[in-house]
Amino acid sequence: MDRGIQEQIQQCAFTLFPILARTPLKPLAIGAGASLHKTLCQSFEQADVSVYLDRFFSSREYKLALINCYRASYTRYNLDGSPSSSTVNEHELLGLARHGIFKNKKGLTEKAAQLVSEQKRYVSDRKKQLKDKVMRLKQSGFSDQFLLHRLGKRIEPYLKVNSIGVQFYSENMINEARMMK
Repeated sequence: MDRGIQEQIQQCAFTLFPILARTPLKPLAIGAGASLHKTLCQSFEQADVSVYLDRFFSSREYKLALINCYRASYTRYNLDGSPSSSTVNEHELLGLARHGIFKNKKGLTEKAAQLVSEQKRYVSDRKKQLKDKVMRLKQSGFSDQFLLHRLGKRIEPYLKVNSIGVQFYSENMINEARMMK
């Protein structure tokens, strides 16, 4: 998308909906994106508006507005600036915190920064548990294909690491374990 068109769309959006130009940005009500899209499509091409809105809603600034709602005001706002009846979902905040977009904690409130740190630890622990599980299953004699089929593509990095790593059990030990079944 042409940068000039993007700036024109942004100026139009800021003029029609001053809440979008406020600093700090406020989380918008559910469905506000559709209303914004419909309004902006009256002046611009649909494809350009869609690209602009995708960039707006996926921007760090907008996600920062969402995550800073944690343990504060969960309020979302309508395009006219009034509080909406919809609120920011706790699961949405957990997903944002786990995503990794907030490696730099600049702009986060203290509570939001704490949530991000907790969720980073959670994700790290879950990855370690998955890696350990894959290592144990591989050592028990399960094939890579079987593990991929049962556990999914998310284990591919651990299969590669394990194929390079040292096997802790000898083939005799594995065969004896199979016979015990």
